Amino acid sequence: MGKVRLSYIKATARELVNMHSDRFSINFDENKAPVMELTDINSKHVRNRVTGYVTRLMRRAREEIERDRVQVEAEEKAAYESQIDEE
Repeated sequence: MGKVRLSYIKATARELVNMHSDRFSINFDENKAPVMELTDINSKHVRNRVTGYVTRLMRRAREEIERDRVQVEAEEKAAYESQIDEE
């Protein structure tokens, strides 16, 4: 089972990713600095939880892009092979 995250942590993380996705990566340690700059969260614990969820969202986005790329390549390969079979 996954971890339970409070709604304000998820909402803050989603807002950060939607507005500043170019500043984040899939690395937790690299994401700490932008979260600290972009928010005014004083609690280290809460800030790290937001950073963790930002990292998770970025990893999901990258996996989705990769999955789409593989699917497109498979479709192109299938179209190419069917074109060769027709000739």
